Amino acid sequence: LALQPTNPDILVLAAGLARRLGRLDQAISISEFLLIRDPVNVFGGYELATSYYYAGRLDEAIATYRNDIRLFPTGTGDHEMIGEVLLIKGDARAALEEFKLEPSEPLRLTGLSMAYHALGQRAESDAALAELVEKYEKTMAWNIALVLAFRNEADQAFAWLNKAVEYQDPTVGSTALYPLLTDLHSDPRWLPFLRK
Repeated sequence: LALQPTNPDILVLAAGLARRLGRLDQAISISEFLLIRDPVNVFGGYELATSYYYAGRLDEAIATYRNDIRLFPTGTGDHEMIGEVLLIKGDARAALEEFKLEPSEPLRLTGLSMAYHALGQRAESDAALAELVEKYEKTMAWNIALVLAFRNEADQAFAWLNKAVEYQDPTVGSTALYPLLTDLHSDPRWLPFLRK
């Protein structure tokens, strides 16, 4: 940032780091600055939407993810993230429809398992989770943990969080503040895991 304060790639990374450190106002400011300079930067849009999501600004998150989809319809992640936001808003049926649109199979399976669980469709949730584990154990361990945490299966969630560390899953960096993991915060294993 000191050397290239307007470089869009650096700004996206700086915003992501600020978000993961819980500096949400800073993350949002950096992303908004980037998008003023480069309004069609989908990476900046995704980062801004995700920072809104972390900050609880759910409608703004959805609108920003939708703008990213409009700019880059074949991109991955936006539909899955909209689905997560809709789950938090309590609209599992709309979340399910959004997850079905996700082009990335592992992200789609992650979302489907959570939405089916929220809708009380246990067999469908189990099937999506089983497929996620079978096909993507070593590359999506953190996502598997996310599903298990959402399903209130804390023991298995922590086992998969530990696997995510073992497999060096880069998404582990999002763990501490991730909105769908807040139910784990009261578990006595939470802080020891974060320290690890």
